[in-house]
Amino acid sequence: MKPWMKIGVAAMALAAVSIGPEAGPAEARAGKPDVTFSTRASPMAREPRSFSCQGDRVYAIVLFPAPVPGRHLLKGEWYKPGGIPQERTEVPLVMSRSQRSAYLWLKFELDDNPMKTALGRDGDASFSGEWLLDVFWDGKKMVSRNFRVDCG
Repeated sequence: MKPWMKIGVAAMALAAVSIGPEAGPAEARAGKPDVTFSTRASPMAREPRSFSCQGDRVYAIVLFPAPVPGRHLLKGEWYKPGGIPQERTEVPLVMSRSQRSAYLWLKFELDDNPMKTALGRDGDASFSGEWLLDVFWDGKKMVSRNFRVDCG
């Protein structure tokens, strides 16, 4: 029997001091926000092919084409394979005049309590596959992105 998985989520703002106007994905430079996934909270980190549910933290880094100063609400809706809602995060942020990025994160944490599995949890089998993240900014859906999780 595989251990039941619980997921932690949070959102944070990143200081984008090291990002120049030419840095970041092409979509962000063209005027549209973009989301990249990483195992690190860095806009310059490489995007892996898949994430492990054996303790990996999935960072969804939102990169804006220009700074977005002021108070904002960043929301993420995480869907596991099959379009099943898994987590929802709403975090108020105060962005500086130079900030162009913020991030959400999700972490797979192992929980060895067999009672949780006995009470209807389906282990980690439902976590393997294609996930979807919908990102909302100040109440408006901004972007959706898929990422892969491998629990094998």
